[in-house]
Formats: sequence, C-alpha cells, structure tokens
Amino acid sequence: MQDSHEFFGELLRLWEANAAENGVADKCPTSKLFEGALVSSLICENEKCGHKSNQTEAFKDISLEIPSGKDVPDELTINDCLAKFTAKESLATVDGAMCEKCKAKTVAKQYQLVTLPPVLVLHLKRFEIGIGKGGSKKGEKESRKIDTPVEAPNTLNLLPFCADEPTRRSVLPSNPYRMSPGVPALRGELDYHAAHYDLHGVIVHKGKLNEGHYISYCRHHRDYRWFLADDHKVTPLASNEVPRKKGYLLFYSKRMW
Repeated sequence: MQDSHEFFGELLRLWEANAAENGVADKCPTSKLFEGALVSSLICENEKCGHKSNQTEAFKDISLEIPSGKDVPDELTINDCLAKFTAKESLATVDGAMCEKCKAKTVAKQYQLVTLPPVLVLHLKRFEIGIGKGGSKKGEKESRKIDTPVEAPNTLNLLPFCADEPTRRSVLPSNPYRMSPGVPALRGELDYHAAHYDLHGVIVHKGKLNEGHYISYCRHHRDYRWFLADDHKVTPLASNEVPRKKGYLLFYSKRMW
C-alpha cells in the first residue's frame, strides 16, 4: 500500500526535478503554494541566563503527533495537535544538550511558525511503526494504526502558533521574498487576516495498518460544495458528511479577503 503522505512528498519532489530539468525551476509552483518556514528555538531556562538561539527550517507540510494521556481533552481538535507541536520540549535528558552560552543542561526546544504558505498541508501521524507484533523485547512498541478522532475545523486560526515579532524579525531576511518567493512573511503585528485558513481537502485511510484504501474529500473553490473522490468515482455530498475527525492529510487554503 502506497502511503499518501509519502506519495505527496514524492510528487512535489518529481515536480520540482522536472521543472529544474526543463530550466523553469523558478516557475515551479510548489514553493509558492506549499512552502512556509518554522523557527526552531533552543531556549535556556536557567533564570540567570535565558539565552535563546534560533534557526529557520522550510516546510511543505507539517507532521503532527496526536496527543494522548490523562491530561488530553475528551474531544481532540487540530488546535490541540498544533499546540503540542509548538509547545516547549525539555532536552534535559538528552545527551549533549546544553546551553551554548552558560553550558547548563537546562535547554528546551520549541517550534513556531514564521512564514505561512497559501496552502497549508497537515499530516496526522496515524501510523506508529514499531518492531513488530508484540515487539521482541519488553517495552518495545508494536506497529499500530491510531484511530483517535481529531476534529478538523472548517476554519483555522494559526496566530497562537506563530513566533512573536522580535523572533520573526531576527530570523527573516531583510527581503522576505528571498526566503519563499511569492509567499509574504509575517512581519510586524500579526492580525486575524494573515493567518486565517479554510478547510478544502481531507484524505482518509480506510482499513487496517498494512492494508486499506485512501479516499479524498475535496471542497470546490468556487461554490464550496464537497465531493468524495474514491478511485475513478466522484460523488457530491453535504458538508456534514465529510469525516473531519478521521483525517490523515488535511489541506487548508489561506482565506482570500
């Protein structure tokens, strides 16, 4: 079974390679459509230091873990997954992780958004690959499919997951278009319009871990009607028939005001 997330990444790679071979790499729309940027920050949590170093990373999709545990809400949404992705993660137990300034092992890592693409692709990690059934040793995980419902709202506001203005100014080039051609960087004070997205596509995996079938739910960009694409068959359907809690890949388009 071909994984749809891997297929999406390979499709973009081949698209870009073909454009480069034909001398039109600058006209390839993949970066203009899908590319954004994250800032990866290492933060010293020593009160006497507080040093912070930033590094930008380009992305064409974002892979999100599905939260689990006793503190997780009964009904998860994509906002919960994004909150987990952008939360500080302590590196105190990671070998060699220390503050580059004070050398204390009190560093935390954090991802935040600094540039938003016209089309945001979110990948939910619904397949956990382990050693095998039961594992070969105690404590080893077995492979499994995660069917936890995660609500994909019709509208998504990314402001809570974006870096603050000082961080954005420190990591973005003086000409924001140099980083991601055609995609405006998030400079100055962010507002509701700069980070507001609408759901336009949902890919769902039906079946078990090692076998199954992918189907797509697509929203028309003009009349906003939803359609189900299942192999060669395309069927119109009502908005409330879209399984927004079962998504594997989600496609959000920046709202055009």
